[in-house]
Amino acid sequence: MNIRGQIMAFNKKYICRRGYLQVVSILLLLFAILNTSNAQDSKRPKKVIGPSGQVYGTVRIGDQVRLKENLKTERFKNGDLIKEARTPEQWQKARYDSMPAWSHYDNRSINGEYYGKLYNWHAVSDPRGICPEGWRIPNEDDWKKLMVHLGMPPETYDEFGWRGAIAPSLTSLRTEPEPHPRWDAPNEDATNSSGFSALPGGYRVGNPNYDAQQENLFRYIGKEATFWSGEDRIAWGLWTDRKEVFKGGKKLTRGFGFSVRCIKN
Repeated sequence: MNIRGQIMAFNKKYICRRGYLQVVSILLLLFAILNTSNAQDSKRPKKVIGPSGQVYGTVRIGDQVRLKENLKTERFKNGDLIKEARTPEQWQKARYDSMPAWSHYDNRSINGEYYGKLYNWHAVSDPRGICPEGWRIPNEDDWKKLMVHLGMPPETYDEFGWRGAIAPSLTSLRTEPEPHPRWDAPNEDATNSSGFSALPGGYRVGNPNYDAQQENLFRYIGKEATFWSGEDRIAWGLWTDRKEVFKGGKKLTRGFGFSVRCIKN
């Protein structure tokens, strides 16, 4: 082969190799872009549709995925209606008849739009399920994992009452004079570093003799967020001017009405 032929053969081989390297480079770039996109998608908040068609935002905290809004459904997963109990008599009858029930704070539907519904224990524990498909009521192990992840000492978890100064990391930053939903001022310590975005929907008292001066027995909207646990008569509470988290136990009756935050299976 003469010099010219050798040069042409070299150029052809170089061009082929260069083209191959370019193709490989492009494929590696596309792979990196795809991985970055998937990683971003995994961090991006997802939306979940509940049994009544409401759409909820979600948040990942550690290895848990939770709703970042209070539940608003009036149906079980199978489509059965959960009864609304408006009057004190209806609410207490649901308690003593072991009947699932919900109410809006002060029986005002606008409060339900802002803060979700208040459910009695019979609604929360019903096997038909009130959470979206693939979700459930968080049990004590779920709550413990969340609290410890946010810094609560494990040895204090099983204690009842106020303990573990992690409430600011769970509390929404929305504070008056911002429009509802929001916490009453001051709410100065809130950081919501977890993204849980707890909002103070208040609660409905389960004992008709608890406060004879308040006819419908609704308490502390704007000041307290209380959530059912999957264990019988255990609930978790946050208060606007406290850094600790409250754990209530067997003194709670099944007739109390609390908010619900579901967790993904």
